[in-house]
Amino acid sequence: MFGAQNELNLINILEGEKQMEQSQNLTATSAAIETMELYGTHPFAEEKTFKADLSEEEATDYLSEIMTSLADQLEHSVLDDLTSVILSDLVNIFNRRANSIGVKIDKESYGIKDLLASQDGSEINDTLLQDAQRKMEILEGQQLALEQFCLCAGEVFETITGKAWMPHTRQSLANRKQQTASVIDAKDFLKARKVNETLVHLPKGTPILFSGDQKITDMDKVTGVLDRLLKKYADMYLVTTGNAKGGDLIAGQWARTNKVQVVQFGIRQKGKKAPFDRNREIFTELTPALTIVFGQGGIQQHLRKLAKENGLKSYQGEDC
Repeated sequence: MFGAQNELNLINILEGEKQMEQSQNLTATSAAIETMELYGTHPFAEEKTFKADLSEEEATDYLSEIMTSLADQLEHSVLDDLTSVILSDLVNIFNRRANSIGVKIDKESYGIKDLLASQDGSEINDTLLQDAQRKMEILEGQQLALEQFCLCAGEVFETITGKAWMPHTRQSLANRKQQTASVIDAKDFLKARKVNETLVHLPKGTPILFSGDQKITDMDKVTGVLDRLLKKYADMYLVTTGNAKGGDLIAGQWARTNKVQVVQFGIRQKGKKAPFDRNREIFTELTPALTIVFGQGGIQQHLRKLAKENGLKSYQGEDC
């Protein structure tokens, strides 16, 4: 009898706890429903910003402290010779992440277009559209913050190493805050031109085609020619064949120093014909004011040949 009574008491206790839990859940649910009725639903209610008031000077100082400390640690170590490479990789982290978010933004934009097309005035569709637009705003904010850090880190890299930082991959380095771009991949450039986008990926001015053999090391000669061109074409932007070393790299560093935009027509296909197909694409899409090549390589001479076939001026850089 005593055991049965204890069992009954335990059941009553458990039932009481269950009712209390249900009551608490009901209270929380009721509060949530009341909030939704008053203010509507929103999965992104907690707004997060990345130091919206962070100035470029503050970001540069912050990154300078980190990168200088890292450079000091690498100095006189077994990694001393790789200091500039490691620091460049660090800058490139921001660039790659910003570009990957750009891919997400493109996908989200298609989704928003579909939602706009399917709008029927219902509250559900309207909420979905608002949520999609809010998600887009968050992604754009993240991309802007990363691009700001990339640009500031690039300036720190240049201060520490004395070299201009250039993207490792064939991706655009854009500063959307100022609606300009310093290094632009040809794919982005041509896409922007086709949709008549006049913001980040569409430099205006006189295109100057430049291609330098990867073996070119005479920096003074290359920059001297480019200096004279800039005096003649103050609105110029460079179109290069996008090599990661040699003449194209020197030209890219000169452009960054002189705040001249660069459109890189890198090789994205495989095979021996890829460089020559790329050369033809340049002249199909653009009409350069003139062509400057450094080196006697087959790719550079093919560019000169195409320029002459199109009635355009062409010069051998070493002879300028």
